[in-house]
Parts: sequence; C-alpha cells; structure tokens
Amino acid sequence: MNENPYAAQSMQTSDFGSGLPSEPARTSTLAIVAFVLSLVSIVLCCIPGLPAVAALLGVFAIIGISKSQGSVKGNGFAIAALIIGILLSVVQTIGLIVINQGFGQIGALNASVEAIEAGQFDTVRAQFPGVPAETLTDEVIADFQAQYTLDAGAFQSSPESLFSMFGAYASSGPALQQMQQPNWPYPNETIPWPATFDSGDGFMLYIPDESATSSGVVMPLSNMGVLAPSGSVYWLLPPGGGTTALPSPPATDGDAQGEAEGENEDAAPADAGG
Repeated sequence: MNENPYAAQSMQTSDFGSGLPSEPARTSTLAIVAFVLSLVSIVLCCIPGLPAVAALLGVFAIIGISKSQGSVKGNGFAIAALIIGILLSVVQTIGLIVINQGFGQIGALNASVEAIEAGQFDTVRAQFPGVPAETLTDEVIADFQAQYTLDAGAFQSSPESLFSMFGAYASSGPALQQMQQPNWPYPNETIPWPATFDSGDGFMLYIPDESATSSGVVMPLSNMGVLAPSGSVYWLLPPGGGTTALPSPPATDGDAQGEAEGENEDAAPADAGG
C-alpha cells in the first residue's frame, strides 16, 4: 500500500502560508501593512503612537515569517517597518519633551502679561533681571498696558495645545511678515506667541536677554511687546530708548472745530498784512 509522503503535513490557513512545499513563497500581508504604516507615520508624524504601532506590527510579522518554514517572505518589509517605527518613536518622544518644555517657558512668560493686567508690577520686573528698576518703573509698565489696551483690549488667553498653536500661526501668519522687514528692531531675536485679546487674535512678542542670569526666572527678558490684531506694535521698553508715550486719543468734533478756528485766526493777520 502506497502512502502519500505529504499526507502527514498539516494544512495551515493563517497569514503565514499553507505549509505546502509545492506552493511558492508569498509576501506576508502583515509585513506589508507594517511597512505602509511606517511610511504613513513619516507623513503624519504629528500623530503620537503611530510609529510605535508600525514597529509592533513589524515585530509580529518577523515572528510569523520565521515560523512559516520558508513559505512566507517579506522580512525586508518587516525589518524596515521596525527600524522606521523605532526611529520615529524616538523622534516623537524627543519632540514632545521639547514642546512641553517650550510650553512651560511660554507659560512663565505669559505670567508676566497676566501680572501686568493684575497690576502686579514687581512680578513683571522680576522677569527683567537685566533691566534697572529705575528704567522699568510702575509708570512705564502702566503706560505699556494703556497703549495695547487702547488698541487691542485686555489680554485673554494663549494656545494651550500644539494644534491650537499651529492653527493660530496659520491664521495670523501674514501679520508676522513685518518682522521680516529691515527696520524690525529685534531681527532673529523675537519670540512671537499667539495671544487672544478683547478685539481679536494677535501676538505677544518676547525678547530674551541672554546676558542676564537669574535662578528664579525661566527665561529672562530684555523687552516684550504686543502685536495687536490691528497690526500695530507696542513695546514695553522702546527699542530706540526714550520714554513710552501713549497714543493720541481720537479727535472729537469739538476738538476738530477748535483746531479749525485756531487756523482761521492764524491766517487772518497774514491776510490783513498782505
């Protein structure tokens, strides 16, 4: 009685092949999925955890291929997915750490604006360890608040998440173009941070003071400003020196009439003399 030499071999129906020697080796579907997902995670690198999923699928694919006894191939796809997934996971982790630190520093800087709004001027001065107290007086800080409040209104909030920050920059990007102008007083030094005021969205402008050292300050400043929703810029300390002057209030009808009468009186003697 003749026996079939292949009768004892089991029939496998999983992703890793049927186990029949006569069948050509096929590529693991799991390995392909892992590789495609790793490539997608390069484009969508802002989605946390996606590279880790690709790496995990790559590991599962490698294990399955090794158990297929040569009936399934695709080790290259699986290994590539594993490597890409691990590298992107490391990059994402470092990026999240840096972003969290950045949000922490900006949060400390925004505390200065909140202190201005609350009238806590000593807290504001602590953020400027390199600026003499006789320069950054209560009057200077109060004038700065009066300037930007007259135009933009009171400070309300700033972005608290990465997505809201990107959205704010995308919608207000054109307003930042003036920072690229040759006459901008702080080229390559200004840190613009989105901020919401009563009249709309603008930016807080922070100028770090690299020469100042203070253990109690996260980021010492040499100046700060407000880029109002109107496009006007207001500085706490005028970049060119001098004093901070309040914008002139809008002229009323009575003021305009008085100015016109004054001009007529000035012109009358000239006409008489002629």
